Amino acid sequence: MCAKRGHLAAVKKIVEHGSPVLCTDNNGWTPRVAAEKVGHTDVSSFLTNEERCADR
Repeated sequence: MCAKRGHLAAVKKIVEHGSPVLCTDNNGWTPRVAAEKVGHTDVSSFLTNEERCADR
């Protein structure tokens, strides 16, 4: 929800506390996709980087 609403500071805090960035919602969207769909490029960019780290 924070990602979709563009709350970058909240997204960073949630990720910092261990929330998985590759989880999906009822639509099958990750937080990054949800942020992209509504134009929150700052949140999307942050989550893209976090997804790369999660894949390692």
